[in-house]
Amino acid sequence: MYNKEKLVKYSDLTYGDEYKMKKKQTFIIEVVDTQDSTWQGRVSWVNGQKQQTFRSVMELLRLVDSVVGENEKGFIERKTF
Repeated sequence: MYNKEKLVKYSDLTYGDEYKMKKKQTFIIEVVDTQDSTWQGRVSWVNGQKQQTFRSVMELLRLVDSVVGENEKGFIERKTF
């Protein structure tokens, strides 16, 4: 059969700190328009009390990742050309 001493519960497994989010984050996403097969709109970071516009889904994901990703810097500033 199986050796009970070698069984480990999934919840007992430990992962490195890089896999643990320090605090849950809440975002409100408002899609204002859709052009060029992508979204444009505003994202509000509720916990950080900040709002930023986005011009594409990729830019939206970068904004969210800037808050919940490894570095957790907060909303990144958009570079203008």
